[in-house]
Amino acid sequence: MRILLTISDRDLLKALETLLAADGHTLATAFDGVQALAKIDDAPYDLAVVDDSVSRVEIDTLAADIARSGIPVVLLTGRTVTRGLLEKAMPVSAFLPYPFEPDTLKRVLADVAGKAGRADTFRVGDTAAEPGKFRLRRGQGAEEMTVCVTAKEMDILKAVAAEAALPDNYNDAIKYIGALNAKFGRLGSDRRIAYLPGKGYRLVTDND
Repeated sequence: MRILLTISDRDLLKALETLLAADGHTLATAFDGVQALAKIDDAPYDLAVVDDSVSRVEIDTLAADIARSGIPVVLLTGRTVTRGLLEKAMPVSAFLPYPFEPDTLKRVLADVAGKAGRADTFRVGDTAAEPGKFRLRRGQGAEEMTVCVTAKEMDILKAVAAEAALPDNYNDAIKYIGALNAKFGRLGSDRRIAYLPGKGYRLVTDND
């Protein structure tokens, strides 16, 4: 994969560059937001790995500009990934909190890359879930509204829509479900995810 690394800590940047290059990835590096934005104009990338403390460009703006170029963003963060953070609907495909193991980083990158660009779409009532774009979309034309979701949120939503069990490694699913419900509300959809005794998590409407 072609990966853009944007990290202010030069020792960490070098370490991750070495780690990922050893797996055969092609790396470009930037130390701040301005450099990162210049890089995405120079060459196409499959993924961007960005530390949320980079300088010179606000992280929300930087992530949005990178994502607008069609590049999924994996955000390295010192913050706890809470429901409130997820509800902000940043244009981020995955959050990876510090500290993390190298294998965890590799797994997250592979998961995001595997979803990026996919053309498949599934319906959740009047809302389209688009895994390849990491977003939910409702309405058409001038009435169209979209909201960003992470890869984890999309996996959970897909399982719930299929009335399947949640992925085994998502023990913290409740915060992702809460964030998804907030995002359905933001789109004006009447769909929600609720726990039904004997059935598990299911899609319901406001009238159920």
